[in-house]
Amino acid sequence: MPVVTTLTQCYVSQIQTNEWVMEQIAALSDRLNCHEPASPIFCQEVFQVSPEKIDLIPHGIPDLHFTDPNFYKDGFSERKEKTFCSPFGLSPQQGYRKRKIQALPSILSRHSSAV
Repeated sequence: MPVVTTLTQCYVSQIQTNEWVMEQIAALSDRLNCHEPASPIFCQEVFQVSPEKIDLIPHGIPDLHFTDPNFYKDGFSERKEKTFCSPFGLSPQQGYRKRKIQALPSILSRHSSAV
């Protein structure tokens, strides 16, 4: 099974402190996904990772042409009466998802259309 490692941020100070760990991660990974534009260069120069092994997946949302959302909503006609609850931009370390799951029974008891 392939191993893919995502490197959200690569800071020189972090790498120097954990250089051996990063060397092992780079060696054991079949692919490295980087989010910062400088990270692929850093991985190549510092850890001699082959450029073919590295993918750059930039942070953020791509700038796409605006499409009327009603175009897509028609495909979800059975869900039009539902209220969707979705986390956005909060990391698992903040415990948001766990609290939301724990709160869901109480929410559903008052708002039966919540999904």
